[in-house]
Amino acid sequence: MMRRLRRTLAIYGAVASMTSKTFLAYSIWVWVEFFLQIMAMIIFVYFWRAVYAGGGALNGLSLRQTLNYILLAQIILPLAQTRAVFRFGFIIREGQLIIELLRPLDFQAAEYADSIARLGLYLLLKLPLVVIAWLFFGLQLPANPAVWGAFAVALVLGHAVLFFFDWAYA
Repeated sequence: MMRRLRRTLAIYGAVASMTSKTFLAYSIWVWVEFFLQIMAMIIFVYFWRAVYAGGGALNGLSLRQTLNYILLAQIILPLAQTRAVFRFGFIIREGQLIIELLRPLDFQAAEYADSIARLGLYLLLKLPLVVIAWLFFGLQLPANPAVWGAFAVALVLGHAVLFFFDWAYA
């Protein structure tokens, strides 16, 4: 039983490891996305500073709170996308669907393993953006470890829900 479980996990681990190799093969896209997100953060910060230039608060939020929410949303947004519909479109367009279905592993489980690996890789790639936002734009992160734990659980569960909704749609 344990041997079979270990073998199954090794197979899906190999599927998941292909995600990082794909990102390494197309590294220019990683750098372009990184640069574009920095530019978007700069634009958002200066836009909201201009909005708040008259002083005061909008809907009870100060400039610092608004910037914090905007920067966090900008960083976390790519984590909330599973791209399953685009993957299915690519597989169908390239004629790879039959090849994927003939492989001796569960297609849905393989796609989910790839999706979880992509989530982990996106988290890793977003860490420099968090540091830049913290150093240059005053991003305030929670100090309470319970908040970080709740964030991790919500991120993983939310990602699972999004994946399965996308799976049903695709």
